[in-house]
Amino acid sequence: MSFIISLFHLAMADIVFQMGSSSSEESDISDAEIDEYKAKPYELLKSGFYKIKGPNGVLRCPFCAGKKKQDYQYNHLYQHAIGVAKGTAKSAKQRANHLALANYLEHDKPAEAEPMILPAPPEKSEQGELLYCWPWIGIIVNIRRRGQIGEGNLGSTSYWLNKYSKYKPLEVELFWDGDESNAQAVMRFGNDWDGFKNALEFEKSFAVGGKSRKEWESCENSSDIYGWFARDHDYKSEGPVGNYLRSKSELKTITEVVHEANKDTKKVVGNLVEEIDMNNESLDALQTQYNQRTLSLTRLLQEKDDLHRSFCEETRKLQRMAREHVRRVLDEQEMLNSNEERNKSLQMATEEQRKTDVNVQHLLEEQKREKAEALRKVLDLERRVGERQKLEMEIVDLEGKLEIIKHMGGHDEEAVQLKIKSMNEELQDRNDRLSFLEDTYTQLLQRERQNTDELQICRKLLVESLSPTPSNSRVSIGVKRVGEIDESAFKNACKQKLPPEEVDFEAAKLTSMWQEKLKDPGWHPFRIVTDGNGDSKARYAEEFREDYESLQELRKEWGDEAYVAVAKASKEIHEYNPSGCYVTNELWNFKEDRKATLKEVVAFIISQVKTLKRKR
Repeated sequence: MSFIISLFHLAMADIVFQMGSSSSEESDISDAEIDEYKAKPYELLKSGFYKIKGPNGVLRCPFCAGKKKQDYQYNHLYQHAIGVAKGTAKSAKQRANHLALANYLEHDKPAEAEPMILPAPPEKSEQGELLYCWPWIGIIVNIRRRGQIGEGNLGSTSYWLNKYSKYKPLEVELFWDGDESNAQAVMRFGNDWDGFKNALEFEKSFAVGGKSRKEWESCENSSDIYGWFARDHDYKSEGPVGNYLRSKSELKTITEVVHEANKDTKKVVGNLVEEIDMNNESLDALQTQYNQRTLSLTRLLQEKDDLHRSFCEETRKLQRMAREHVRRVLDEQEMLNSNEERNKSLQMATEEQRKTDVNVQHLLEEQKREKAEALRKVLDLERRVGERQKLEMEIVDLEGKLEIIKHMGGHDEEAVQLKIKSMNEELQDRNDRLSFLEDTYTQLLQRERQNTDELQICRKLLVESLSPTPSNSRVSIGVKRVGEIDESAFKNACKQKLPPEEVDFEAAKLTSMWQEKLKDPGWHPFRIVTDGNGDSKARYAEEFREDYESLQELRKEWGDEAYVAVAKASKEIHEYNPSGCYVTNELWNFKEDRKATLKEVVAFIISQVKTLKRKR
């Protein structure tokens, strides 16, 4: 309780001192004002706001709280105050405070000049072992803010983690004094034995350079950094480091740590043994199930082998009986068949072939007649259309003349009426002829549409019955996928530019890409041209554009063969399926590279049938 009251008095003294200072003193004072400024802390020391004696009776510097050791003898504390007051490393305010402390010790506390009460040696356990702060912690003291020139940012925890990274610290905490010019740091290591080893190596690195705790306690005004392994005396010390150790760790001996580790190990081993026992029980149950299923499977396999053996015997028996039966049938057939019957069969096959040829010839002739009849009717229709147009013009002319005569009138009224009657009769006759021509025209159009539909049905059936013919086939008539790009053109182009293992993939990729372009209605390498001089009789047509930009890029990159393949497919789609823009199957004359007529397809089929029969 007395320690807490002392801390409270110190805090209140610092608050009163700051409130009593002027605004110019809040920042700092100049060197010329040190003698004038020392009077105020001197008065506070005399009044008891600043105390130089700690709770345990040792002397301490009230202006260096939380920095260095706080267990001075009288002469050491006096030398400390004189050294800081005359030095230049501290600020002018700190020098004035220490100058006031030196005057106070010299004039007001001479009776304190007595031997220092030495702190008790590090406590040990009942067995004589040292007590360590666990989890393992290292301490760094005398950290001064010297800027970032050559040293790095000393106020950053990452700096200290990187500086001592070889000891694998987990985290670092910094504790700065009031004016943030001096600090202490605690460095936490792992809880295991690797952490203990790293903490010892950390302490050893300072001890080798003469910067251990022992040297720190005996030094004065040193600017070096000191460090050591946190033990019981650090755990019981005053200040922020002691508070941190008491809140974040506990004192343990190595034996205690080993004992706790053994307890944890035994607990883990017990859990593992229990788990192994459970796994063994499960394994035994699984082994029992495995044995049962193995026995059942063995029986099933034995039954399967017996069934298979019986099946093989029955199969061999049936095969033997079938061979004997076939042999008897063949012998009887050979006896029944004679040369006369064979000749008769050949004559019947020849007769059937002749009938088939005659039927096909009749079909071709009938198709030819129908085609000629259709052509004649079309020509007759065109002639009648011309006559109809002429009759319509004559009717319009007669109607005009009739209107003129009706409006003329005159003296010879009877002659005019006769003329009108005559023209009306002529007009009626021509209207009748016009109606007849229109009826005939409608019938011819219906007949032509019917013939066209029948021909399309025939072509569709032939396309479905014949499979698509490969591009490298030697047949003259077949089914072609009109508008499909020949992939071999891209393969030949890729062979000249790519390794052999990439040719097929790249050729398929390019073929697919250009096939998709052909399906795009926006990709249209055609232009409209006219064969007239711009008059009313001029005819318009679409012409393929060889200078189309994307086609020229294709020719430049992959050569003429690929360009020709794409151009050919585009022309075929434009000619045979311009509305759909997709690949279609069509009867094709491969010899002349054009659409095949029905006559050519029927003739080809007849020749193929004859060839097959000759082979038989």
